[in-house]
Amino acid sequence: MTDDQTFYRRKFLGTAMAATVTVTAGCLDWLSDEEYKYENKARITIINSHYDNETTTFEFAAKAENGTTIYEDTWEVTKSHSFTSDPILDEVRTINYRTDNGADGNVSIPAEPECPPHPSVSRKINLYYGDRKEMTYREDVPSCD
Repeated sequence: MTDDQTFYRRKFLGTAMAATVTVTAGCLDWLSDEEYKYENKARITIINSHYDNETTTFEFAAKAENGTTIYEDTWEVTKSHSFTSDPILDEVRTINYRTDNGADGNVSIPAEPECPPHPSVSRKINLYYGDRKEMTYREDVPSCD
């Protein structure tokens, strides 16, 4: 092997290593930004198990403790299906809802549990709409172990 071949081979390997380090650093930066995207966030999921209608339309507003509306939307949820929101601020304490079949009410949401999920995971607020035309709150709380 000549000196020119060795030089070009080393130059190629050096360029490849520099590119790999740059790409890896960029990916790590992107991943760390993603973690903060979900910090102090919650996702609201409505699960429809009411069977009178094929689809139920839900109008709802998620409110903070001081009454400020954090999120408002209207969803059509087919029976036996669910719909999940994008991450919103985890300050939701009340959800007011009204459906197209005449049901309405308020659901209280407690503050974050004692053992909150990792900051990179948004909190899941599950709302179940059942045969009694009432919406109830459930949350899978991780153990503190």
